[in-house]
Amino acid sequence: MAKPAKPGKPKNPLDKVWSGNRAPRAGGINRRSRSAIILVALLAVTAVILTLALTGARFGPGGLYVLHPWGEVINLGLDLRGGVYTVYRGIDPGDGTFDALMDGTVNVLTNRLTAQGYTEAAVVRQGSDRIRIEIPAIQDPQEILNIIGTPAVLQFFDPDGALIMEGKDVKTARAALVDNQAVVAFELTDEGAVKFAEATQRNIGRTISIQLDGRVISSPRVNSAITGGSGYIEGMSGAQEANQLALLIQSGALPLTIEQLEVSAISATLGVEALSRAVLAGAVALAIILAFMAAMYRLSGVVADIALILYLLAFFFILANSMIQLTLAGVLGVVLGIGMAVDANVVIFERIREELQRGRPLTLAVRTGFSNAMSAVLDSNVTTLIAAFVLMIFGTGTIKGFANTLAISVVLSMLTAVFVTRGLLYLMIRVVGSDNPRLFAAFDSAGVKRSAPAFLRDHARQCLAGVGVIVVLALGLSAFGAGLNIGIDFTGGVLLKYEVGQAFDSIDIERAVREAGYDELPQIAKSGDNQTQAQIRIKDVDEFDAYRARLEDILREEYPDIEYLSVDRIGAVAGRQLVNNAIGSVLLAAALMLAYIAIRFDLFSGMAAVFGLVCDIAAMASFMVFFRSFVQINSTFIAACLTIVGYSINNTIILFDRIRENQRKSDARGSSRMEMVSRSVYETIGRTTNTTLTTLVAIVTLFILGVSATREFALPLIIGIFAGLFSSTKINGYVWAWLAERGRNWRFLKKNAGSAARQSPGRA
Repeated sequence: MAKPAKPGKPKNPLDKVWSGNRAPRAGGINRRSRSAIILVALLAVTAVILTLALTGARFGPGGLYVLHPWGEVINLGLDLRGGVYTVYRGIDPGDGTFDALMDGTVNVLTNRLTAQGYTEAAVVRQGSDRIRIEIPAIQDPQEILNIIGTPAVLQFFDPDGALIMEGKDVKTARAALVDNQAVVAFELTDEGAVKFAEATQRNIGRTISIQLDGRVISSPRVNSAITGGSGYIEGMSGAQEANQLALLIQSGALPLTIEQLEVSAISATLGVEALSRAVLAGAVALAIILAFMAAMYRLSGVVADIALILYLLAFFFILANSMIQLTLAGVLGVVLGIGMAVDANVVIFERIREELQRGRPLTLAVRTGFSNAMSAVLDSNVTTLIAAFVLMIFGTGTIKGFANTLAISVVLSMLTAVFVTRGLLYLMIRVVGSDNPRLFAAFDSAGVKRSAPAFLRDHARQCLAGVGVIVVLALGLSAFGAGLNIGIDFTGGVLLKYEVGQAFDSIDIERAVREAGYDELPQIAKSGDNQTQAQIRIKDVDEFDAYRARLEDILREEYPDIEYLSVDRIGAVAGRQLVNNAIGSVLLAAALMLAYIAIRFDLFSGMAAVFGLVCDIAAMASFMVFFRSFVQINSTFIAACLTIVGYSINNTIILFDRIRENQRKSDARGSSRMEMVSRSVYETIGRTTNTTLTTLVAIVTLFILGVSATREFALPLIIGIFAGLFSSTKINGYVWAWLAERGRNWRFLKKNAGSAARQSPGRA
């Protein structure tokens, strides 16, 4: 029997049961009126912030101070905003290592740009001896020289003019302060450290000349042998010069000498139309989600809507005031964050509804519902954060951009669900009163049912067999050459350049490419001073010359002044390093998820959750074989897979949390693990379905209203989210029960075997 609450001030003022009819204090107002004023003030502030975020404003005399709309100051990536591209040519050293050095140079440039915050920069081989670099969010083409740097020749000479080492022997270089003087601190490679140690040992008391492009930039005196593999260059006029010199040294430390051939502006890969449609799809999806939450959970849903708007404002405020780039892959992180923000509220409100079904008063039901939901909300967000941080640390390019937005989304969604929703809900209860709980949640007064229907009981073997059939069919099609449609990002292809002679629509160019006989999705970009050059990137095709002739005939019908400029073979954007980093990051994230779930629940829960993730990815990839005509496997596909990994684990956590709770109840005795899973699946099927539907709304809307480029990642997400719903309700829980049962039997047999061995007489 529950003990009565002790009198006195509650620990948390929000948990106090308020009476809307309480008499006002002398000279004051009652709690209901005060809460109404606070609520209206919060809504007014939210409306003002939302208006400023969308429209901006001018302040001060004559509009001196300008607050720009947040959409104008968010740092968009190359695919959404455009940027600058440059082409470098590698100088062949003539020793047979040119190809290997070219690949190494591509990797070094990629890592360098990632380290400087340009996570969405694309570095690819073009032709046999060229490297093409595309950098987003740059307006002036000459800025690329300040980012990559002019490839400088750094050399160290002894007093006799003998070469000690070169820039390639310098591992890192950065600006630093030594005795309050700006210097360039450098770290040498292992080979460079040996060379430098020998040279300083021979020249104690003499000077070593450091030259950049033949110009002496420093001549330090050697006081003792330097064997640590690090040092610094003095003589800087300030921090700015030190930073510029560090960049030049880094650019000179490439495996291969390169020279710049071309630099120009480039348009957004997706184009203005794609971005505008994505924004429209997001607005429509948000309206549908807000309406769904209000209809499903009534005033509680209205509270969740307010919290969701505050979440979005906080998220875009962070983007607008940081160097994080929002790209197509980053949009997936935003979508997942919205889904998780709604998920957390759905879990909380379903818990509140269960308490109301048990006949508890509204305020007590809210307090208990939040308490019961916190473990599931915390665990699901932490497991997703684990994946985000692993990808953020070890990922590159598209993966890192996705991880940045995902981490911000998860943290904000958890904060808004736990604190903002809770506070607003208590304010709403104060204003409306707690006399009519049905204003806050629709519920069946008959109470919570315990017996699961037949279709929710154990059919895991049949479901796994169905997934296996799909995977086998996909593998069979792949064996006959009809497997995944590997896109240009992985295969490379052909880059055609045309001077159109006038402004043009990328959609028209795409249509012409398809009419000429190319059945897949091309990548179209604008470049040149007036954006009148068309760059068409396609996979290599048979009888290329004939195809090009057909394409140019079709293009001249629309643009009579079009001129052919060049054609180049271009390497893969998503190279082997990107793929290896993605696979390694996902495996490490899965291992850490398993460890966390094993600690929070048990080892078998962690194993079942990871098994479910494997099933989801396998099912999604298999369906991509069947839909190969609509979807190419490009860089965004990697982000889609990572999104599914982050999202799928949530429903599984909710289920395992309910299983753990049900096991502690007295009526659980005598129930098998399979029966416990069926009961828990039935009790959570409502919230699992609702969270899936709210997330699908955004993706399906984007698929319907978007262009072909956005549909390419929307379709895998739709299939992956359905797969996650299927695995969490039909597979994962029963896999846990099967593993736990086998584990118990194994321990029992081991224990009996040990006991029998101790009791048996020994032999001489």
